[in-house]
Amino acid sequence: SPSQYSGLCRPSYLIVGAGKAGTSSMYYYLNDHPDVLPALRKQTHFWKYDVEEGKPFRHYLSNFPNSTSFGQPSHAVPDGGPIPRTEKVTGESSPGYLPHARAASHVRKALG
Repeated sequence: SPSQYSGLCRPSYLIVGAGKAGTSSMYYYLNDHPDVLPALRKQTHFWKYDVEEGKPFRHYLSNFPNSTSFGQPSHAVPDGGPIPRTEKVTGESSPGYLPHARAASHVRKALG
């Protein structure tokens, strides 16, 4: 049910690449941007190990900042429309996904 994920945020990006090919540098460059919040762990390895061991999707989401970390939008729409969403993002970098045979299909199934 959606309520089991209340307060948790999905990553906006996954950096996938070969080891020693700059994935860590890319991760840290992105995190230097003021609208990017770092994951609690840079390499979650969830789609390589944890999902294979049956750990729940909630466990994966716990690696990222929660919704309160993203703060509140600074203003409401003047015409009374919906309050705009925050523009901050978060993500992870796990080069081990690239050679893993099923990682891409796991990601596609869960994150679309």
